[in-house]
Amino acid sequence: MRYVCLALTLVTALSPQSQQLPTFRSAVTLVTMDVSVLDRDGKPVAGLAASDFEVRLNGKVRPVKVLSFVQAAGELAPTAVAVVPKLAEAPEGVRQGRQTVTNEGVVAAAIKAGEDRVFVLLIDDLSFEPMRGQALFQAAKKFVDALPAVDLVGIATTSGSAAVNPTADRPRVRAVLAKAAGEGGNPQALTPVGAPAAETAEPDADGSVGVHQAIEIDDGNLEELKVAIARACFNGDRSTVDAQALEVVIANNNCAGQVSRQARTIASRTRQTTRRQVSAYVSVIDAMRAATGLKHLVLLSDGLAVGRRADELTPVARAAAAAGVQVSVLMEERDLSLTDAGRHQVAPSVTAQADTGAPQRRIEDNKMFLAGGQLAAEMAGGQFYRIIGQPDTFFARVRNASAAVYRLGIEPPPDVDPSRITSVEAKVRRRGLTVLANRHGVAPASSVLAAAVPTVDDRLRAAIGQGQSHGAVPLKVATALRRSSSSALDLNVNAEIPSTVRGPLVAMFGLVKDGASLGAITTGRREIGVPATGEPFTVSVSLPAEPGSYRLRLAVADATGALGALEVPVEAELSSMGPFAASDLIIAWVDAKGQPHGMALEELPPAATSLQALLELYAPSGGAPGMIDALKNDVEVELILTRAGETDPVDEREVVPQFSPGVLRVAVEYPIDDLKPGVYRLRANVRVGGQQAGAAIATVRKR
Repeated sequence: MRYVCLALTLVTALSPQSQQLPTFRSAVTLVTMDVSVLDRDGKPVAGLAASDFEVRLNGKVRPVKVLSFVQAAGELAPTAVAVVPKLAEAPEGVRQGRQTVTNEGVVAAAIKAGEDRVFVLLIDDLSFEPMRGQALFQAAKKFVDALPAVDLVGIATTSGSAAVNPTADRPRVRAVLAKAAGEGGNPQALTPVGAPAAETAEPDADGSVGVHQAIEIDDGNLEELKVAIARACFNGDRSTVDAQALEVVIANNNCAGQVSRQARTIASRTRQTTRRQVSAYVSVIDAMRAATGLKHLVLLSDGLAVGRRADELTPVARAAAAAGVQVSVLMEERDLSLTDAGRHQVAPSVTAQADTGAPQRRIEDNKMFLAGGQLAAEMAGGQFYRIIGQPDTFFARVRNASAAVYRLGIEPPPDVDPSRITSVEAKVRRRGLTVLANRHGVAPASSVLAAAVPTVDDRLRAAIGQGQSHGAVPLKVATALRRSSSSALDLNVNAEIPSTVRGPLVAMFGLVKDGASLGAITTGRREIGVPATGEPFTVSVSLPAEPGSYRLRLAVADATGALGALEVPVEAELSSMGPFAASDLIIAWVDAKGQPHGMALEELPPAATSLQALLELYAPSGGAPGMIDALKNDVEVELILTRAGETDPVDEREVVPQFSPGVLRVAVEYPIDDLKPGVYRLRANVRVGGQQAGAAIATVRKR
């Protein structure tokens, strides 16, 4: 099911034209749900009417009041490309003083129908042993590469070892897939039956109790315990376990006691892993709850040991229902050997016995793991893909199945509170079609479907949450790094939007640290009023940051709701200049009132009366106290302003930095009235004790 109250964690933006939603009268309370209808090839079936559906809420057939066929925008416009701008290369050995990027070249897809689509690949690495699953992971990389450029893709693991927020940056997702490996272990690697406490099993020991068998025993199946004891301790002869009370056999026979304990231990380990798997499924689905558009979780698993306790998967189904997330589960067929007689591992001091039950145990284990994955998909109203052979074709079916859904608005029974709808069934009155719908209902208190249309803030949050690029509003963004008074780093951000854009504007920004957990992002919001005639819109913010690699995201909406957005890679590391750490060479233009303005452009605006440059030198992290004070008289900075294509400087100065506690600061102002139109480079050469220590540059343009 798909619900209407969406916020920010994992989000995906919608273009103004991308929602094709029905309109409801405000007095009508309807339950909404997404239903996939697929043909024999796994492709969505279009052209169905409300009368083709039969929907039951809490077991009662209810009328479908509104129906809409919603398609994935990427499948409608597969050639649309979102271009992420690149930073210009700095000269080798020189710090680029201001890093400026624009969203020029971002292709705004002309999509008149359809919704954005977001995939999250969840690698259930807790289910895979280290050497399994590689073919599945390789096929997932091909799947990601083949998706339309406007689709967003994220990735997570059940162990929590890796996470990437949904993004258009496919290399980041591929990098995680390239390193994917199983984290699961064999719960049967236990002390061999009959062994003294100091002896341990060989790594390839089968053990005498299967995983499915252990869970059955732990659930009270005494018949399975008898079978396990007879095979492990009496060469398969059941006469002893049948002739005596099982408690007596276990108490009097060391081997029987070890089998019983081994079964409990295997069951305990397996259930613990299953709880971690289910918890991870729910967490990732909950993170997708705030998304808009079509959301699809692709679970790559080697199975779940659910056994009889199907209710353990109910939280997964409920989370998917509440979040409106489609679920696909892909599992490779496990290898089976029906002729293997088994290797009954025992202690060196114990006579080996034939283990005739090993093949059967493996078959039962494989069936249980397979059934757990299938049940997870079915309960969540999703599709289960049992992979035999090459996985690529199965991923193609996942893409097809996610290409479109029917969005239904169903009138609940008049005597039922919508918040108490707990079961949903959907059928189509046509043969040969597969219908996928979540069995659980978590209806909102108020579900006027028109409220699902995202607000401007929703769409801005989506662009920030996913790092999307939009080109409808032109943006230019500059960043500069310096150290704050608290010894942390400040990332100074300046953005400029042309005066031709219709204001007022709303801007949102975010800073995401590479490798941070799924959904981790620091955000902020600013409103930008209409500037004086002819002047551009500007926004300046300072974001605190610890050293590391980040992605700065900025999104701006104009008065019509059109978006401009981009993502900028940022290395939050101060450069080294001899014994010092140094800021960027920060430049600003100064207006007639003497007010400096951070530059988001190389180009000086008409209102500029002068150019200002700032460079700061600090003690390196962990540097000796008093180091700045001790060296302050040994530092000189040469500032050279040169016109592009010329070798003779336009202006050349030797400056002694000003000292204040913890910092040496160079601040210079250049009049620009006499500068000819053209491009200029400002270079700051830092010398310590007469020796070159480092340099930083910045570029400006005068009309």
